[in-house]
Amino acid sequence: MSLFSTLPPMPAKPFVRRFASFWVFCPLLAAFLLNGCSTPGQQLADAEITALNAANVEKNPNAQAPYLGSYGPTDPPRLSSNLGSYDQFNPELSDSVAVPFLSFLIIEPDPVTKNAIPSDVERLVKAKKYPEAIQLIDQLLQKTPRNVQFRYVKARLQIEMRQWDAAKKTLIEITQQFPELPEPYNNLAALA
Repeated sequence: MSLFSTLPPMPAKPFVRRFASFWVFCPLLAAFLLNGCSTPGQQLADAEITALNAANVEKNPNAQAPYLGSYGPTDPPRLSSNLGSYDQFNPELSDSVAVPFLSFLIIEPDPVTKNAIPSDVERLVKAKKYPEAIQLIDQLLQKTPRNVQFRYVKARLQIEMRQWDAAKKTLIEITQQFPELPEPYNNLAALA
């Protein structure tokens, strides 16, 4: 018996079984990713490109393709090979050309915006319908009385409507319920 033990020899192909299943699923995964990841933004861009291509062909089917330059000073000029079905210089299409390629970046918006104010309240504020927005905020505050964002927006709308006393009252309520927030104190100082 020796002091050093020798390990048995390794098999010639130890990972063959693992990689066999990998090569089976790789094409399936690639096909799924290429075909199954269609977003509404990508579908919209495809529809726009198809509509513009059809409009260009209907407008002028015999139009000469735009000059694209040449590869070198002695080469003949290159012309577009698609004969007007796609106009790369069309300014209407330039914004939507990258959409199919970048569609994985498009995220569908949530019904509630990032600052937790519902879109119908924001719509009223943008339309400068402040009394209606305050009424809607009061209805929402009855459902969720601890929502500080609703109270703060209500105070800001009261300031916009120059209702100083009502705005001070709303801001004081916020400071009593949420003493750690600096914004109502700052607004109260500005109103004083």
